[in-house]
Amino acid sequence: MNALDRLPIHARSPLPPYTQGWYCVADSHEVEINKMLPVTYLGEQFVVYRTPDGVAHVANAFCPHLGAHVASHDGKMENGEIVCPFHKWRFAGDTGLCNSIPYSEKPAGKVGLTVYPTKEILGLVLMYFDPMGRPPESLPTYESNILNEGKWIKHVEKSWIMYAHPQEFLENIFDPAHLTQLHSGTVIPRYDLIEDTPYGMHLKLGFDQAQEYPVESIDVYYAALSYNMLHFKGQGFEVVPVVNFTPIDEQRTLQHVRLYVKDTGNDQLNQMIGGAFSDRFILEVEQDLKVLDYKKHIVNPKLCLGDGPIYQFRRYAKQYYPEGAL
Repeated sequence: MNALDRLPIHARSPLPPYTQGWYCVADSHEVEINKMLPVTYLGEQFVVYRTPDGVAHVANAFCPHLGAHVASHDGKMENGEIVCPFHKWRFAGDTGLCNSIPYSEKPAGKVGLTVYPTKEILGLVLMYFDPMGRPPESLPTYESNILNEGKWIKHVEKSWIMYAHPQEFLENIFDPAHLTQLHSGTVIPRYDLIEDTPYGMHLKLGFDQAQEYPVESIDVYYAALSYNMLHFKGQGFEVVPVVNFTPIDEQRTLQHVRLYVKDTGNDQLNQMIGGAFSDRFILEVEQDLKVLDYKKHIVNPKLCLGDGPIYQFRRYAKQYYPEGAL
């Protein structure tokens, strides 16, 4: 029997491949002062680095002079400046502007590398990207209000390559029937609250009876289509997976998950809670991907009684598309 062929995403989905949002491009521990970390995301190449003040930055990787990749050959950073390997033009690490040219005067006007708004959260470096060039309207700071309350322990960290648009995965939470049909769950959640927030959307799910894990409620926080967090609460425990979606190119997206457990004061219990949730969370992600990596985006789906508020989520998602898309 032939293996199932995967159509390219553009043949399965009219969704724009890149949308407005804050995207994870590196772990904080990977980024050093005066050293460039080359990365490829959003169909582009960037360099991630720290200036001497310790602040992380993300810049476009190609010199505006003749297009050399600034981290190729002997490209380097010196005293907070990026030095192009081709003609040794020097660019300020914080602004990207050209500071000097060894064989000429600086070009007139503001010539330089594009430096993107950058923020570090939970040991991750996030860059702001918008295909329309719009400035950020907010910062993804919602999780600090939860994970800074009490002691939290990072139990597991894992990544997957998705062959699907991030919206397909994020839309899953608005599709309650798949929880029982795909994931063999025993209870369909209630949608107790759906509200817009300054950074995206907040969704609160409730449950009418005990499940395999005694979850009482789940708060889901969205930041655009690139970053979300789920806050599970039950009797005597709290668990928070933080999930980032960063497109690599038009066909692949990196999904990165860090799962935190609130300290119960008992190491063995912390491990039991973290193990149960991480095993289930990883299982469900991998079950989802076996479907999402091949599914087609139906613009006008034929919904039935029992399906969730999918159209409400799609209206939310559309605000992050480039103008004129879909």
